[in-house]
Amino acid sequence: MRKKFSIPVATVSINNFYYGDKRHGIRTECREWQHRVMHYLSSAEYKQSFKDLRDYFNPEVHSIHIAITAVMPHLYTAKEALSSKAHDCTNFEKPIVDLLCLPSYYGTNAPYSMLNLNVDDKYVTRVISTKCHGLADRLDIIIKVVNRPKVVK
Repeated sequence: MRKKFSIPVATVSINNFYYGDKRHGIRTECREWQHRVMHYLSSAEYKQSFKDLRDYFNPEVHSIHIAITAVMPHLYTAKEALSSKAHDCTNFEKPIVDLLCLPSYYGTNAPYSMLNLNVDDKYVTRVISTKCHGLADRLDIIIKVVNRPKVVK
């Protein structure tokens, strides 16, 4: 099973999430980013997509693959070099994967009541992230529930 999502938000780096360590909590701008993402993911269309994925997913036989494409208008500088403002792919993966998967975000932040996958992200066995240039910030996400390969003895 495969579902697509498109969210008109910029990436946020895991490096920016905390003030230096987790004791101080999530930074305000990162919390606002989370709420924007949750708002978009709480649309009726995406709620149904998450429900379909949750209903189909069986932790005994399935794994989850996630593909993230970050569309960035600031990917390149005026001199066509890669911009320092473009986050590393691995740095923007974790905040997104957590929102998509973790039970701690399931049914939170009314009125949105984001109903994500509601599974531990240990079931995510593949994350592919890509950055590309575009006119506006956007995250395009594909979530696949796949059969785990059989263990060869």
